[in-house]
Amino acid sequence: MERIQDATEVIDEGSGKVMERLQTALLFFDGAVFSPQIKTAALQQGWGNIQIYRNIEGNATFLDALSESPSLPPAQLQYLQKMPEGKVQTDVNLDRPENMIVYYRKGDLLIYGQLTFDGLKDANQKKNLGFWHPQKKQWKVPIGLTNASDIHSPITSQLTGQGSSVREIRLNGNDYLISYTWLPQLQAYMFQAFDKGQIYSVLQQTMNKTLLASALIIVLGLIATFFSVDSLTQSISVLAGGMSLFASTGQSKPIQLKSNDEVGRMAKVFNSMLEKIQGLLRQTEEKARMEAELETAKEVQTVLLPKPKVDTDHFTLKGFYQPASECGGDLWFHFNDDKRLFVFIADATGHGVPAALITAAARSVLSLSMAENMWDPSKVLSMMNQVLCDLAKGEKMMTAFAALYDRDAGTLTYSNASHDFPMISPQPPEGKKIKKNDLVFLTEANSKRLGESRESKFHTATVPLMPGGVFFAYTDGLIDAVNGTGTAYGERTVIKTAVDCTNRGSSKSLHDIMQKQIVEYIENQEQPDDITFLGLYIKQT
Repeated sequence: MERIQDATEVIDEGSGKVMERLQTALLFFDGAVFSPQIKTAALQQGWGNIQIYRNIEGNATFLDALSESPSLPPAQLQYLQKMPEGKVQTDVNLDRPENMIVYYRKGDLLIYGQLTFDGLKDANQKKNLGFWHPQKKQWKVPIGLTNASDIHSPITSQLTGQGSSVREIRLNGNDYLISYTWLPQLQAYMFQAFDKGQIYSVLQQTMNKTLLASALIIVLGLIATFFSVDSLTQSISVLAGGMSLFASTGQSKPIQLKSNDEVGRMAKVFNSMLEKIQGLLRQTEEKARMEAELETAKEVQTVLLPKPKVDTDHFTLKGFYQPASECGGDLWFHFNDDKRLFVFIADATGHGVPAALITAAARSVLSLSMAENMWDPSKVLSMMNQVLCDLAKGEKMMTAFAALYDRDAGTLTYSNASHDFPMISPQPPEGKKIKKNDLVFLTEANSKRLGESRESKFHTATVPLMPGGVFFAYTDGLIDAVNGTGTAYGERTVIKTAVDCTNRGSSKSLHDIMQKQIVEYIENQEQPDDITFLGLYIKQT
């Protein structure tokens, strides 16, 4: 099961990258052609190809493609024309695992993608994993079964449904358990076969000892009751048969004995033990499956986040992120060159998987901004707003704050989309202390939330950020964090901590002190929202 889970994570990550590239490419399609910038980026980064056709009265007219390629065969065009509006269909060829095929219909546009897909290629290299594509009748045999004969029919007949399960089969005189899962993005099953005896070895050893002790009791009972009625002998035989079956196979049925003597009571004890063991096995299997699915989602979310610390000769940037559930709705990001640093923090409405999808879309825009050398905070928020409006249709929104630190100018230029106001804690004059009113709260250049309206306009404002100063930004999960009594951490605590750190001459460690305090404050309490914050300290030369 562990290899199945690992391979599923690899395939999910690869398919997620494919869909992110498709969405990014469509952002730069103006209804007739792709922009030259996206074609260049796709070629340099090895995305693969995307072709777009316009469906006019049943006729498909070619519009543009990311790279030169032959036109689609009529059968594939007809398949696209028959697809429901807005539906995305993916497929792979097990003989060519390096590509994923994507079919997508959007209005009168027919979209076909053949995009680079490392997920299946990487999963193919994992030992003892097999694949079965029912529609194409394609088959990859696990390495561990290459010497087994006539394995195709026994295995594929067990692969049914569109979920995950474990089945038992017999190959070449040995019992195997087949664990499998349906991969909708591949339209195929992935499975692993392993010897059943290895799974139940510990249980069989225990049951063998139990059987030996039971057999001894039975033998003694037979000697003592040698001349007893024949019904007692038959009851003992039934009980021994049930125990032997369970000890050898790990499976058995409840023993039906109507007698109320010692043998009947022993049968009831055996039935109770059997029921508990089978229940524990089912619970263990279900728990492992659910934990694997949640862990996969959490791993994908973690990939979106940057390194938690950046330390240069001129500044130190640290970030903290703790989701309220397995998947969070908060996001922070940064990129820099020798003279500039771009920072971003955001909070999608809600948390869990729906909010994580919004952060994934925002993260793809940030990746494109970095690739296109886009530093203007207002332009980044404007592009992200258009993407979220198209993606979420106003049902999910996001507050966000983007800022650009210019080392030569000693300034911070920022743009805000209804996010909690960050603050700057300045370096106090020699021998003096600062007060709450000395903190600079960044309240200008504030606009609507991302995804709320396509007509939203985003502006910038600029403030000084000199050596010795600290920039601190956070999501509302920090001030809403609760302790064991249900008391919120609060904005006043955040401000007081910033002032105290500055006056103690420890502004550089504001992030570290805030992290220590919030971890101790919440302990192991379940939180109402994700907690994210970042601190930027400008070093003194």
